[in-house]
Amino acid sequence: MSSQTQRRGRRAGHRHRGTSAVPDLQAGLVTVGSFQSSIQHADSKITALLAAQGGLMALAAGQAAAVRSLPPIVGLAPVVLMGGLSLLTVLGSCVSMWHLAAAMRPRLGGPTGSNRFGFPNVAAHGVRAFADDRRQGEELWELAAVLARIALAKHQRIRRALPWIGASFVACVGWFLLMATAAVGAAAG
Repeated sequence: MSSQTQRRGRRAGHRHRGTSAVPDLQAGLVTVGSFQSSIQHADSKITALLAAQGGLMALAAGQAAAVRSLPPIVGLAPVVLMGGLSLLTVLGSCVSMWHLAAAMRPRLGGPTGSNRFGFPNVAAHGVRAFADDRRQGEELWELAAVLARIALAKHQRIRRALPWIGASFVACVGWFLLMATAAVGAAAG
């Protein structure tokens, strides 16, 4: 293999027999850091979405008392609409919060075996003497795979929660508009 082909392969991230494992360790450390950042990013999104959903529910619950002060709504259609919007607000909030809470659930499983880089393994087996670069690289990439699965699971839960958050928001806005319409009608009448 020519030295030019080896240089191209190294630039592309490929390892060749006879090359040092140190670049693989460095790439593994960067990858692990990137996946940890992705997990933290997902956790930040989850926290913001839970806060927004909680605020929406608190606002809706605070306005529920105002419904009692309105004159009775005449007709079946407004009553059914108000009930449907209320149900969709609560259902959307509960389903989205369930997905977001599942995304925040701690995942304590680490790489299998006695991996030096996964904290569950270090907690269970203690800190061990370091092995050769090749073995360390394998363990590091095993941890990267675990972190990738965690990040993917969190982002999939966020994606599943978003339509429910949207539905509860739209229903809540519709509910407020229906209440405002009833209040304006009561004031005019």
